[in-house]
Amino acid sequence: GGGSGGGGGGGSDGDAGSSGAHFPYGVGLVMSLMLLLSKALVVWCAEDTELATAAMDLGFLLFVGPFAIVSVLNPFAAGMHQIICEVVITHLVIGEVLSNAVVLPLIDRQTSYNLSWDMWVHHFAGAASGLACLVLGRGTPELLTLGARLATTELTTALPVGFRQAMRNRKLNGGRSAAFAVMLPAAFTWRTVYSFQIFQKSVPLILNPDIALPILKFPATGCVFAIVCCNAYWTSKIFRGALKLATKKLSQRERDSYAKTLRADVQVK
Repeated sequence: GGGSGGGGGGGSDGDAGSSGAHFPYGVGLVMSLMLLLSKALVVWCAEDTELATAAMDLGFLLFVGPFAIVSVLNPFAAGMHQIICEVVITHLVIGEVLSNAVVLPLIDRQTSYNLSWDMWVHHFAGAASGLACLVLGRGTPELLTLGARLATTELTTALPVGFRQAMRNRKLNGGRSAAFAVMLPAAFTWRTVYSFQIFQKSVPLILNPDIALPILKFPATGCVFAIVCCNAYWTSKIFRGALKLATKKLSQRERDSYAKTLRADVQVK
């Protein structure tokens, strides 16, 4: 992960990260395992497994995003940046890839939930850059702060989830259509610009010649940039779709087809 404004939480010299101390590792792993088991139970009992899966992921991410904001704004909570980075890594690997790509199809062989290629790229890049952030952050705590800042972008997750549900249920009309036409492009433009700022600020920290484990430098930098590219790709799709919807150039069949591809996390088979 990365983050904008490297002087944020890393500037508190008395924090756990800057003094060399850190929280025991494993908190994020426990949280993601609990999500995996809870999600498996709910999906096992649900009729609409796609909605159940997306709703539980959304709830988890809407905890992580605001929690990251609080930790970034409060200098006394800078020590929590490590936990946030760990939670994001384990969620991508366990809560998303293992749960949604492996466990879910075992429970519901007819599920329409399927990770798209761009989300595979995002999840791999996010987990790899987050791991590098944890390792390098031991000596450069500003990287942990940047990772926490990047996690704040998960606040936008509710918009594509809501949009997809509106499209699936053919409720994208009137006020809903107007609201999404404004909110989605604005939110994902911010997400793309903010993640690029994070990339810019993380590069000199990662490439610092005094940093430990130089073998991680270029892979970590590339993975952060891949996250920026994913955000830019999704933003371009949103603008193209919003333009078509605003000019009413989409038939209902085209709307249904578009609904299958807009959601950043999934595609319908």
